[in-house]
Amino acid sequence: MLTLALLTPLLAAPTAVAPGLTAPAAAEPEARSSASRTLDLQAHRGGMALTVESTRAGFARALRLGVTTLELDTQVTEDGVAVVTHDRRTNPQVCTDTAPATPGDPDFPYVGSFVRDLSWDQLATLDCGSTTKSVAYPGQLAVPGARMLRLDELFDLVEIYGADGPDGVRMNVETKVEAGAPSETAPRGRFVRAVLAEIEEAGVADQVTVQSFDWGALNLVDRLAPELPLVALDNEDSLQKGQPGASPWLGGADIDDYDGDPVAAVAALGYDAWSPVQGRPQNGAVGDGTFVPYATRADVREAHRLGLDVVPWTVNDRATMAWYLDRGVDGLITDRPDVLRDLMAERGIALPTAYANPGGRVVLPPAHAHNDYEHERPLLDALARGFTSVEADVWLRDGDLLVAHDEVDLDPARTLRALYLEPLARRVERLGGRVHRGSDRPLQLLVDLKSDGPTTYAELDGQLREFRSMLTRFAPTLRPGAVEVVVSGNRPLAEMQAQRTRWAGYDGRLPDLDSDLPPEVMPLVSDNWANHFTWTGVGPMPATEHARLVSLVRRAHTQGYRLRFWNTPDAASAERARLWAVLADTGVDHLNTDDLPGLSTFLTNRGFAEGGTTPAR
Repeated sequence: MLTLALLTPLLAAPTAVAPGLTAPAAAEPEARSSASRTLDLQAHRGGMALTVESTRAGFARALRLGVTTLELDTQVTEDGVAVVTHDRRTNPQVCTDTAPATPGDPDFPYVGSFVRDLSWDQLATLDCGSTTKSVAYPGQLAVPGARMLRLDELFDLVEIYGADGPDGVRMNVETKVEAGAPSETAPRGRFVRAVLAEIEEAGVADQVTVQSFDWGALNLVDRLAPELPLVALDNEDSLQKGQPGASPWLGGADIDDYDGDPVAAVAALGYDAWSPVQGRPQNGAVGDGTFVPYATRADVREAHRLGLDVVPWTVNDRATMAWYLDRGVDGLITDRPDVLRDLMAERGIALPTAYANPGGRVVLPPAHAHNDYEHERPLLDALARGFTSVEADVWLRDGDLLVAHDEVDLDPARTLRALYLEPLARRVERLGGRVHRGSDRPLQLLVDLKSDGPTTYAELDGQLREFRSMLTRFAPTLRPGAVEVVVSGNRPLAEMQAQRTRWAGYDGRLPDLDSDLPPEVMPLVSDNWANHFTWTGVGPMPATEHARLVSLVRRAHTQGYRLRFWNTPDAASAERARLWAVLADTGVDHLNTDDLPGLSTFLTNRGFAEGGTTPAR
């Protein structure tokens, strides 16, 4: 008997058998003790009773909890991007609109439209983490600002957690082809090819099973990628027993040719597993009185005899879980992986690996620590959370650069050298020329000159020369380094431009977009959000302001500048999340915050984390 959690491409699929014939008999499996038994614990949509469905945060939570398999749904966009979402039509109970992808987009608002009719850029504007299903799942965790995941981002998440490889977590990928209404999803061929292309690109075939209610899609997968195990989903209605002709869901097969027996049909068609609905009503439970389980003990035994696994869905209560375990199923798909894991532990069933939270082992390119020195561990707290930009305000006093926002708070022990330059030099040496282990992305050190510009800069320049081996050199020619220093505040542009060798860049302002300064002089443009925009995250961003923001980002990027805004709302709220989402999705390069955990969580949930292995220190 095959076990989905252990399948590899080396295992051959069952040989297809024509209707009316009997598959070769397999040896009756021996009874297994609980101590030797395994169970495929599948977190449905990431475990949607725990965290809003199909989000990065939800799948990450399942990995930390410890599941055998991440169960997920896919749709394919108008421009051919495979995304992780259950609904073929964007669902207002899951996602909300924020702003149009482009000014005046006639498709906006996007909620309510079919995924097949929207581009990835349009879908990426949706907030798919703020709305919870609190009635069905009272403890469900919201993830404000979480955007829809692409399939490749889910694969990246698994790698970041170290759950990749043939012994890692499995992914049961459903192709949500709507065979009963084919015009409402991407055509079957384009849909399947888009999903398979992502699996091949990520190199995760040894971790993936493909499931579908559309058995025609499974047949196409079998032709294009025969190494992938196939799981036939069955909600009973899709079989269309006793009705004339073949069901559109069964890829040309007629269930009545198999005497209405789904187990016989699944085995004869060459699939690897049967995944039936838990019973009727679908959201019922053993003990309800009206609930009738679908798969019987006899069905499970026959499936095993024919070489099939049996993995019912979606089993959320303990009593029904226990009922199915007693009947020998090979796995369960559940919204409550925590409950099933506890039940497995009580029965002595081997538990799947719980993966450690990578925490700061990711790198967050847009994350900027404003007033970084005010944290308990200046520099180190930000680096531990994957930040790639930190800000230090400096004053020239008694020949040294002291770090503080206000002059009254100056402390001779808190110098730029002690808090930033020396710790960074030690770190870069230890990590072989990098700030973040496993990542070549440089750290931006934004130095805000609070005292007189020319004299303060002269002292800064002298100190930077002592640490030049780790720094980006901006003149006479650009030479990238692990740390890129940019000067803000009282910036002496003329003095900086006059230098033959320069170890710092100039932080411009929005009017400087018209200055024609090269990025070797001005790599960054920063400005006060409130001086240019009235929107603070309350409701959708006004179309005129959104168009202005998009234009500014494009102008900056066209000229090779990065863009940052300060004085954006920073108190934890839905408004802050909405504003951050717009900034991130329009391409603003640095998101300004004093709330390191808040921005780290937000960016990770929205898929901005890059793989790295920076330890928290």
